[in-house]
Amino acid sequence: MIATYNAEKTIKRCLDSIVYQKTNEIELVIVDGASTDHTLDIIRDYSSLIDVLISEKDNGVYDAWNKALKLVTGKYIQFLGADDFYLDNALMKYVNYVLSLSHNVNIVSAQSRYVDITGKLLMIRGERYSWEKLKKNMCLSHGSVLHNRNLFTKNGLFDTSYRICADYELLVRNGKFLDVAFYPSPVIQMQGGGLSFSYLCQWETFRIRKSHKTVGMLYNYYLLFRGCVGLTVKKIRWNV
Repeated sequence: MIATYNAEKTIKRCLDSIVYQKTNEIELVIVDGASTDHTLDIIRDYSSLIDVLISEKDNGVYDAWNKALKLVTGKYIQFLGADDFYLDNALMKYVNYVLSLSHNVNIVSAQSRYVDITGKLLMIRGERYSWEKLKKNMCLSHGSVLHNRNLFTKNGLFDTSYRICADYELLVRNGKFLDVAFYPSPVIQMQGGGLSFSYLCQWETFRIRKSHKTVGMLYNYYLLFRGCVGLTVKKIRWNV
């Protein structure tokens, strides 16, 4: 599932990385927020391979994803940004791994390559699920996570009161009870920076920990301070 808005500079790269790996097991859903540039023109070039296309105004990426969740039919759902893209042959390897699992899990997590604007590797993000880590910070790389559709039908959609971290809130909401498989390899490439590398993201993470009482209040403030300091260091080091 891909959410787009005025993404003419990156959406072709994203779609190109999908279409040559797409098989009958894969449903491609695009939710566009009524783009005013050439995004839709580019998307329509791939119309024969797109299963669902919506283009209408929305209230942000999580609102767009919530709309699309009511239309998807697949068992597992992955949420991509328009500037993300799959690595070569990674999609089918990921699908084959999921098909090899002995039972249905709540989520399958994998890794992502984070790069700077020049394509230089900054870090490999994504690790094996741990509630002890998740209750403090987002330890998974959400762009590479496959969500079982039952996670939404049983526990609700994304909370759109969060503009950046609703994906984290969804996992924390279910965290203690998640059954998670881990695919220890990068699946997608993402560019560092953006809203996930922001102080607002740190603040929303603080609010989520507070709302779900995952840590004590004093420790929550400490994690907020540590997150902001760490973010500042990364911004300086990576120039993002």
